[in-house]
Amino acid sequence: MGRVIKLFGDSGGDSLARWAEQLEGYLDKQASVEHLRDRHMPDPPWPEDNNTMLGYLLTRAEEIAATDGQRVAITWLAAHAWFEGGLDALQKADE
Repeated sequence: MGRVIKLFGDSGGDSLARWAEQLEGYLDKQASVEHLRDRHMPDPPWPEDNNTMLGYLLTRAEEIAATDGQRVAITWLAAHAWFEGGLDALQKADE
């Protein structure tokens, strides 16, 4: 559990207790990229605050929350941000 707390810079709250066992296995599989989680925003892989796609995703998630609820919006935002982060990493690797 200590590794997860270190990676995300907070106590992890009740969520950490709930997910610690599953996260341990997940993070073990990502050992080769674990060092990237130690970087602070906005250093890559974290986007700049004024990133256009980040702005769109946040605004769209607010719209979704207003019509479909917070859980739907958070899930949409997380999935699309994860996807865009992967695309950004691929694009940077091609440069």
